[in-house]
Amino acid sequence: MNTVEFLTYLRSLDIQVFIDGEKFRANAPDRMLTPELRAEIQERKAEIIKFLEASNRTNNQNFKPLLPISHSGNLPLGISK
Repeated sequence: MNTVEFLTYLRSLDIQVFIDGEKFRANAPDRMLTPELRAEIQERKAEIIKFLEASNRTNNQNFKPLLPISHSGNLPLGISK
């Protein structure tokens, strides 16, 4: 099972893994994070962190920040490129 498949599996169990500042975190419903699953996450921690960091870099490049605009005058209905 590759990293994406493993993260998809965790998501199907409602287990979320993420980077919080400098720390790797996991949130899971009660009793969902079994000792076996916890051990597998720990074994794959480095590859998961690498994937999440790459994903965050890609997302940050694709999304521009929302900036405030003046509400005086006409407001556009959309943004043209």
